[in-house]
Amino acid sequence: MEKDNRKKIISTLPGEIIESKKESAFKNIYIGTLNILMPPVAAKYHARYKKRKAGHLIFDTILALVIFVLVALNVFYFTSDGLLPNPELNVSLIAPDEIMSGEKFDAQLLIKNPTESEINNINVSLNPPDGFILLGSDKDLTEYVWNIDRLYGQQGTALNISGAVFSELNETKTLKALINFESGDAAFNKSVSQNIRLTRSVLELSFKSAGSVEGGKIYENRVVIKNNGQIDIADLVLNVSWPSNYLFLSSSEAINEGDAWIIESISPGQEWSLNFSGVSQSATKDQKIIFEFKVYKKLNNVNILQSENSLVVNLEALKTIEEVISEEKDGSKINFVAEAHYYSMAGIQFGYGPLPPKQNMTTGYRIFWVIDTAEVNLKEAQVKASLPNNVVWVGNVSTITGQQVTYDQAARMISWNIGDVIKGQGPISASFEINITPDSKDVGQLVELLGESVLSGYKGKEKQTIIYPALNSDLQESLSRNKGIVVE
Repeated sequence: MEKDNRKKIISTLPGEIIESKKESAFKNIYIGTLNILMPPVAAKYHARYKKRKAGHLIFDTILALVIFVLVALNVFYFTSDGLLPNPELNVSLIAPDEIMSGEKFDAQLLIKNPTESEINNINVSLNPPDGFILLGSDKDLTEYVWNIDRLYGQQGTALNISGAVFSELNETKTLKALINFESGDAAFNKSVSQNIRLTRSVLELSFKSAGSVEGGKIYENRVVIKNNGQIDIADLVLNVSWPSNYLFLSSSEAINEGDAWIIESISPGQEWSLNFSGVSQSATKDQKIIFEFKVYKKLNNVNILQSENSLVVNLEALKTIEEVISEEKDGSKINFVAEAHYYSMAGIQFGYGPLPPKQNMTTGYRIFWVIDTAEVNLKEAQVKASLPNNVVWVGNVSTITGQQVTYDQAARMISWNIGDVIKGQGPISASFEINITPDSKDVGQLVELLGESVLSGYKGKEKQTIIYPALNSDLQESLSRNKGIVVE
């Protein structure tokens, strides 16, 4: 009877371990191993017991100690935090390696639970680069955070987003994602990232000019910015660095401080344009001057487009032999011109209405006054001109130096009070808009646009007066030439 009880204890002990340790597959495998190994060990020692009954207590004691140690190690292995394997998430971020600044792109974050156990409270935080704009997402994102309650064993999910990055060209930006999650009472995290290089801009800038202009003469240029991307690009700033020997006079769009223009928005495939006029002075013949244009995004104030453009200024083209001799005799010559424009020399339109002028229809022109007193001080300088009776003052005045141009309606007199002009100051200018509606008596004739322009001022104590002839509709730019006579 004592032998049978001993057999029962030895043979059933591994089974009891199995019943009490079914909490994980690892425990079952380990304890199953005990089931396989222990019966032969028990049989061996039973045989010895039959032969050596006197020593059975020693063997039983050793066997009990071995089983006790094995059970203790089993409990330690499966309850120690240091030996438990961490839960795992497979995470990958798919995004392009290269994009254009302002280009729409798609990115996908893939998350999968490769284990058999569920993983809870998954928190995904996107960390986009500076200049990033989120355009769309297939999940509910609040401040770039996406929460997942749980992922069951072998379950996966994905986050799809679209966006754009506005950045300096040839920069590399990084899109990151941090994933926090829980398993049991423990918290874990994992991160993933993708580098994206900005190669060029979706904005394209073109500069249109005559290519070669005469120094000291007003000329016009045109800047065109085209959006070659797929999304509206808003809140842009165009900044221009003028050449040192260039004087900006006026533009078709209002200019802000710092020689900058605000661009509200450019739609995909559309263009934004700016016409501006100015005067160049060159110390040498056929000198190349450089205009530098930069486009900034208000979002992060980074330069997303840069372009350098040049044209040649030929100062000598304006000078005749008589003018050169006169300047050699008198180094204090004052240059003053008055010009009427419908188009610029580069083909940029300043005026409006029919050209040639048409009976009973309104045509608008822009008048320019330009003074170069580089060789003399001129005090109390002013320019005056009368407006013909059939010409209408519109205004839209632009000035460089001096007070605004004013119009006295009763006297029909246009005045520009400049004040003192300092030697070496360079060209100064003003421009304004007028229009005319010819009637039947004007058909077949040129129409007068502005009376004589009179510049006056004091050179020392001596008053200087320069009179520039009246202006009519016979304009000099190529697109307006021979289109000044009024038609029916």
